[in-house]
Amino acid sequence: MYSVAMTLSRTLTYVSKAGGSLAALLIVVTAVLITLNCVARYVYNRPMMFVDEYSCYMLVALVYIGLGATLRAGKHVYVDMLVGKLPVWLQRRLGIATLCLVIVPVSVMCWYSWRSFWSTYTGKIVSLTPLQTPLWVPYLAVAIGLTIFVLDLIAVVGQRVVEARHDPNS
Repeated sequence: MYSVAMTLSRTLTYVSKAGGSLAALLIVVTAVLITLNCVARYVYNRPMMFVDEYSCYMLVALVYIGLGATLRAGKHVYVDMLVGKLPVWLQRRLGIATLCLVIVPVSVMCWYSWRSFWSTYTGKIVSLTPLQTPLWVPYLAVAIGLTIFVLDLIAVVGQRVVEARHDPNS
């Protein structure tokens, strides 16, 4: 059982890192597209009509796809003004409890994101722009990102519980 959990954890770590890499790539692509659009608009008086819409979609995608990698890197916003004054064993337990509490609303968001994706996919809903982008594409990015995030939250809780058990200070 332990080896299965470790294999799943390693796989999820790889998926999270891939999500972080994809998010970084989307940042670069968005920046390049916006720069090219500025040049096209102000130098050649020929704006690229798709850039505004697609840069918004990419922004949404990079935020959600990058959530798991951000969690794994420990870069989410933490306010530890009060918690930092507590004993280490209590800090660990509060951290685990907080992550467990976060899993609930994020799981609900994940569930509804998949429902929204499926609704836009089966309804063939498109954006109300001249491009008529199928909206299931950005909705899918949100659903996948939240799924990775929920699984990462569960994995991090498991990892911290194991670490707390093996630490004599806990």
